[in-house]
Amino acid sequence: MRILRWFLIGIVALIGGALVNEAVIRIPLSRAQSSSDLFSTPVHVRGWPMSVPSHWPPADAAQTKAEKGIAFERWVARAIDADHSYYAAQSIWAGWPLRAFVAEDSVEEHPLMPASIDPMSIIRMPNKPLWAGLLANSALFGCVLWLLAVAGDRFTRYQIRSFRLRRHLCPSCGYPRGTSSICTECGVRHRPLAI
Repeated sequence: MRILRWFLIGIVALIGGALVNEAVIRIPLSRAQSSSDLFSTPVHVRGWPMSVPSHWPPADAAQTKAEKGIAFERWVARAIDADHSYYAAQSIWAGWPLRAFVAEDSVEEHPLMPASIDPMSIIRMPNKPLWAGLLANSALFGCVLWLLAVAGDRFTRYQIRSFRLRRHLCPSCGYPRGTSSICTECGVRHRPLAI
């Protein structure tokens, strides 16, 4: 019975860990007013952040940037070819301590097409799971929640036991103790009361 109880607490903790993992990403992303709220450290990179069609030109090094924050990473690249066609791509990775979700966008505009919004100004909610990071983060947060549940259970049991002992009750069942070393209600051995 006790093993089943801890197993169920472990399952609930893993589900809670997955929810914490999701909150670590969603809450800062929903509160961000600009990209500087999420990304603080520039990182030097080259090339496109994801696989792009083969007809795209190489990414312009001057137009490529990557930014890193506590729970987010973003890599944006742009290029303009000889026909003045505009190409842009961005990847956003999110999760802490491991990256657990990714969002990828790409834009290809020809000179005759109307200009759309620059992908560098849009921060999409990462929604594609990176399974290794997602499972590892969920397990980590689940273990933390499970340890908190165990610590809370132990603390509560200690408080109940000390409360019963101060009132001269059986520490196991709470029944009034007599002078016997065995509880008359539950049969647990304990130190007899000194009279």
